[in-house]
Amino acid sequence: MPDRHSIRLRGPWWGKTCLAQDGLGSDDKAFKTTVPFRWHDQIPDDFIGTVGMIRKFNGSAGLSEAREVWLTIASLAVPAELLLNGSTIGAFKAQSDIEIPVSSYLMPFNELQILLSVSGSSSEILLGDVAIEIAQ
Repeated sequence: MPDRHSIRLRGPWWGKTCLAQDGLGSDDKAFKTTVPFRWHDQIPDDFIGTVGMIRKFNGSAGLSEAREVWLTIASLAVPAELLLNGSTIGAFKAQSDIEIPVSSYLMPFNELQILLSVSGSSSEILLGDVAIEIAQ
């Protein structure tokens, strides 16, 4: 594996609990947070639905399309769908050590969305560290 430069995407993350299956509604709760993201940080104990997490970030200075870039997630405690700049880049079950090549999706200004499927209460970390890793 080549050497990589890691850019952590700790925060700020913008989140919203989505009560409606087909999108955001007026009863949804918005919040600001960081990762790792724990259940008790912003989610009511009895919540069942989707927690949408959004993180905006600029492209790294001097990043060319010839360089390999990955999105890494240390852990997901629940199923999740990932979108980068409006394109789905993956759907995952609860798992650790996720690594997704994202070079072709990056723009000068980027928006990462992680849609967490949540049910029941827990004190565990729902979303672990998230980073962009660039081949050196």
